[in-house]
Amino acid sequence: RQERLAKATKPFNARGAQLVRCERCLLAVPQCICNLLNPAQCKIDWILLMHRDEVLKPTNTGRLIAELFPSQTHIFEWSRTETPAGIEELIGDPKRRVLIVFPSEHAMTPCTANLQTTQSQLRLTLILLDGTWKQARKMFNRTPWLAGLTSISPTPQAAAQYTLRKAAHANCLSTAEAAILLLQDLDPIAARSLGTVFSQFNQG
Repeated sequence: RQERLAKATKPFNARGAQLVRCERCLLAVPQCICNLLNPAQCKIDWILLMHRDEVLKPTNTGRLIAELFPSQTHIFEWSRTETPAGIEELIGDPKRRVLIVFPSEHAMTPCTANLQTTQSQLRLTLILLDGTWKQARKMFNRTPWLAGLTSISPTPQAAAQYTLRKAAHANCLSTAEAAILLLQDLDPIAARSLGTVFSQFNQG
């Protein structure tokens, strides 16, 4: 975010541009949740692939994952034509099982992924496509260097709770909600931690 702001040639005017925001959590100062953003541990690693339009948005939920699990989160800005520096090494790491989070027809379940990685002693690493539903679908379908990766999808247990963006359909989840559902099967303690932060962010 700081890199994008440094390169910007004009102010970024988001919804609520007149609010005095916390520089870290980006909520209005009276609703600041930074006291909840204490680094926690997670049994899996995350690759947060952010659409360029999401980087500066205060409504973005993917960064909550990076704030809460900094040691397990790698962040890259998405480009269809150029592979972000360093991401190929992560995807090709023989010690990792890298899956992409997307509800494709043959998506793996979290339980299956957990069983496979436990048996093979690999580090489960999940790629999150961080953007609107339309952007995420474009990222999934039009990125050559993501082609061939097995997908994983949580089973929605309820309608999306994120109220700041209108979902395209009932099963559209925010980035943080998708991560929470996956963690409920993969790391329940981490799921509760992220769920608490997301709930407070949503309310704020």
